[in-house]
Amino acid sequence: MTRTVAEILTDVHAARKECERYEAEYEMLSEDFFRLYLAGQVEDDPELQMWAGFCKAARRCQREYEATVMASGLPLRRRVVAVTA
Repeated sequence: MTRTVAEILTDVHAARKECERYEAEYEMLSEDFFRLYLAGQVEDDPELQMWAGFCKAARRCQREYEATVMASGLPLRRRVVAVTA
């Protein structure tokens, strides 16, 4: 089933919102945390595993968004200009 851009963006924003909550709590950007996670330098803590899960979800949805926009045949900039013009 192909999702709409609006559905994908809803998921992107939800995952990022959760990431922001962890960023505030741990005083670290999700990008930095996720790099450490991927390098195996993060404690095996359920809370940190949840944060990593939201980072993965945000990245997956971002890739899905980019693929969906590219499949539409119009570059994003042209779509924005066409909508606002």
